[in-house]
Amino acid sequence: MDRFAVIRALAVHARDSESAYLERIAAEVCAAAQLSSRLGCELGSCLEAVSASFRRSVGRDQLVAQASAMPKATAKLLLVLPFGTWAFGALLGAHPLQTLLGSPAGVVCLCLGLSGYAAGAAWVRSMVRSALQES
Repeated sequence: MDRFAVIRALAVHARDSESAYLERIAAEVCAAAQLSSRLGCELGSCLEAVSASFRRSVGRDQLVAQASAMPKATAKLLLVLPFGTWAFGALLGAHPLQTLLGSPAGVVCLCLGLSGYAAGAAWVRSMVRSALQES
């Protein structure tokens, strides 16, 4: 059984959320067909196993996406917060950039803040990445 022919046949009936799984489903369908022909068992029961595996995989991916949505949104909000604070200070006429760049102590504070911001962004990114890899 040709895997690319199976992909073309599945692509006609696949939903947008399922198109990422087409390659794996095609490989599993081909493996089920080969197993059925070698062992002489019914193809239908092998395809039912492929279907159950696909449903479990989609369900797991949906649960991971739901579980990671809130931490991702929180991280984005926290990463935007310093820029929002700067913009709010500028709107109030406090001139935050001039204050930070106007004295050596301000430059030191700006450098410390930017390095802390970069370290925090890298830390959050690594935490989210490791949590998604574990699942």
